Amino acid sequence: MPNLNPELLEISAFISSPLPLISAAPAAIIAGTSAAKSFTIVHQSEMGVRTRGGAPMLKPEISNRILQEICDELPERRIRCLSQINQLPKDERRERINEKIDELPEEIREEGIYRIVGRGVVWLRPFIDHVPKINVADQTTVISPFELESEEDTQMLVTPSVTWRVRSDFDNPFKALFNINNEKESRLKNKTQELEQTVEWICSEGLGLVLGDWTYQRLKKLSTSDKAEITRKTKELCDKDMLKYGTQIEAVRLKPSARTAAERLAQAIEKNPDSADAGIIGGIATSRRVGRRVMQLVPPSAPPDAAA
Repeated sequence: MPNLNPELLEISAFISSPLPLISAAPAAIIAGTSAAKSFTIVHQSEMGVRTRGGAPMLKPEISNRILQEICDELPERRIRCLSQINQLPKDERRERINEKIDELPEEIREEGIYRIVGRGVVWLRPFIDHVPKINVADQTTVISPFELESEEDTQMLVTPSVTWRVRSDFDNPFKALFNINNEKESRLKNKTQELEQTVEWICSEGLGLVLGDWTYQRLKKLSTSDKAEITRKTKELCDKDMLKYGTQIEAVRLKPSARTAAERLAQAIEKNPDSADAGIIGGIATSRRVGRRVMQLVPPSAPPDAAA
């Protein structure tokens, strides 16, 4: 009888009966997924907020304080306190916690009450804990152009760009992530887009008030002190609203430009070519006169050649 390699016998046995491996596969997949979900990495230009079940987690000392205050209001304290809190309906439990958060002294709230995490590896309970992250580096948003005074057939415009950032101190990352949209099912990408849109709207309103006192000719020859003054005034008008979302303005830049009537018409047709076929030349301009959108329309009876 020929000598057989024991290793070949094991392989042969496995091929003929792979059931043990197949039955173990789901457990291996779950173990691998759990390991992948047990940590997350917060990069250098990011900050995150610890959440559990989709709700932001409080700092341990804040959580203990609130639980103690709720325990003091329950009929039985100490040993059975936590079990009584857990037996409360979820909505009632959340409502009580939110009430206690609102009652916290202002100095404690200003120092931050949520668990904010910075750069590094953050260990998590798989499938329970998460860390939504937000970019805290400088970002630049271009605001729609504002229309200033017009000279003859020339439209004077100024296009602002605002450099802003999410503040990394205290609870500002939480404000940027949750004050903008605290719906549990809202994706992080949607929150970020809504934050950018909100910042653009706040800055647009503030700049509309600031630029109302400036002329086109003066904006074309801005000095260093003029730029600093525009940034300072914009910050004064916008910072309070910006801080609600954990953000602040870093700098404001302006780009003056001029467009003739023919250039405005060509741009409007390029954006809405179907309007020319309908006899309407033009459309809604991208410029605003101190925060108010301008509409430029040519009567439908006017032929395209005459309008041009």
